[in-house]
Amino acid sequence: MNQPPDAVPPATAVPETSADGPSEKPSLRLVDLQSRFLFPFFFDRHRAKEASEALKRSTPVERQHVWACADPRGAYTEEVLGHAAEFLFPQGDGAGCSYLRATDAATQPWFQGVRVRMDGGAGLPVSLVHGVGVELFLTDYGVGVLSLTLTPTHHHRPSDPGITVHDAVTFNYRLAHRQEWSAAKLYVPHPADDPEALARLCESDRAKVQPAPSSEAPLAERLGKRGGSFTLGELVGDLLHPLEPLGLKLVQPMFSVYTAARFGPEVDLGLRDIRDRFAPVLSALTQVEEADHAGAPEGTVGVPNAVLNRRHWAAVGQLAAAHVVADQPCEHPFNDQRVPLVRDKYFVQYLMALLQRLIVHRTISQAGATFLLSTGERRQAVERLRADLLDFAVGGYFTQVSTRHSQHRFYQVAREGLDVPNAWEEARRAITDIEAKMTLERQEQVAGDMAENLQGVRKVAGELDELGKKMEKNLGVIADVQQMIHRIEIFIVSVYFAHLFHMGFADNEHTKGLLGGWFTTLGVFITGGLAFIGTWLIVRNVERRSGHR
Repeated sequence: MNQPPDAVPPATAVPETSADGPSEKPSLRLVDLQSRFLFPFFFDRHRAKEASEALKRSTPVERQHVWACADPRGAYTEEVLGHAAEFLFPQGDGAGCSYLRATDAATQPWFQGVRVRMDGGAGLPVSLVHGVGVELFLTDYGVGVLSLTLTPTHHHRPSDPGITVHDAVTFNYRLAHRQEWSAAKLYVPHPADDPEALARLCESDRAKVQPAPSSEAPLAERLGKRGGSFTLGELVGDLLHPLEPLGLKLVQPMFSVYTAARFGPEVDLGLRDIRDRFAPVLSALTQVEEADHAGAPEGTVGVPNAVLNRRHWAAVGQLAAAHVVADQPCEHPFNDQRVPLVRDKYFVQYLMALLQRLIVHRTISQAGATFLLSTGERRQAVERLRADLLDFAVGGYFTQVSTRHSQHRFYQVAREGLDVPNAWEEARRAITDIEAKMTLERQEQVAGDMAENLQGVRKVAGELDELGKKMEKNLGVIADVQQMIHRIEIFIVSVYFAHLFHMGFADNEHTKGLLGGWFTTLGVFITGGLAFIGTWLIVRNVERRSGHR
């Protein structure tokens, strides 16, 4: 059909292509898988130096020294800002050792030939990752993290096509559990497990085969022994046993998991359909799901995440963090460096966010415990919490810890996935609310004390009033008595004057002859009466002048 010259041609769909050229159908087999199983714990604040010394002196498994101070410089501090490096690895005098690593001499026998039982069968070979192995991070805030970095080893053989996503998810899920009923057993195969192979041995060699240790035997008798089995929870408990006198306290029932999963060059995360296909994989690794879990819908991760570049996708949830990385085409020389890079340099960002969450959650827990204390003890405890929170705000609650933008983006994702900002606000609000409640309690107590004191004053006033009435009554009696005494005194004075008159005229013969005997008798009465009246007038005048009755 002919179209006019100015007609607009119909739109056609333009296929999305990789920047590296046409890509193959992406494989769900991993080239490499390395997982850090992280065990967070609490111990007494401001005792990190004592903790490191106790660990270095300890001889837990097989009666040998395990822990030694290690140098964190390199991948852990190379691109980390100075304040963050000082928080994680303080170097000042008296700081002690905040980063310890289990010696290779101690750890290599533990995982020599070890397999992990997952879904039955012969088990998946597993080993410690060389260079990291078993590590311990301590802070003076009383928070620590123990890290065991493990990897399945059978896929490293040239003839093996790689580990499946199912096995990778199951590997993380089973090893992350610490409960006895669900924790995966790590064991060393015993010759008796393969009767045919055992029968092919000569009699002298079969005689040298030791029986498998009992599952109830001490850990040292099972660890690294043929037929012996153990769990990561048992191993961690034995390694941290020296910290029990320093207030060791477990934080969560499972290990946190930090995973680096490497895929082939056909996985170009710049393509939407590939991202949609790998989103459930990233979700399962980030949320430590079972392999047969319903999982996230295609194209959905379900937790905070960021595509850092076309070959790197990271996500962080409450219990785990995962990086899906992919090779670049043409056997790019950087391909082999991707897993070590995200395993170590990006791990520092996650570790920083994890420590922040643990410190803040511990503060919230301690704030809640203050309600069990007396008023005085609670006031002191809250003051300490406020001081500790302020110290952490200055020395550890950082919004940026790296000089690289990609690592900074992952740090932001980690803080969001671990809910650090919300936990921080909750801690501050909890302490503020407790202080407000304490202020209200103090006001109520002061008001109660004032009311009690006023009641006491009223009681005293009433008692004083009663006492005043009694005193007034007694004073009235005294006044009456005193009045009677005054009258008696007046009578005595009048009698005294009458007696003086009688003495003067009773025996005077001249007066008798002149006036007669009646004069003396009448004079006594008149003199006594005049003395009585005169004395009474004098007393009344004195009382009137003094103002007293």
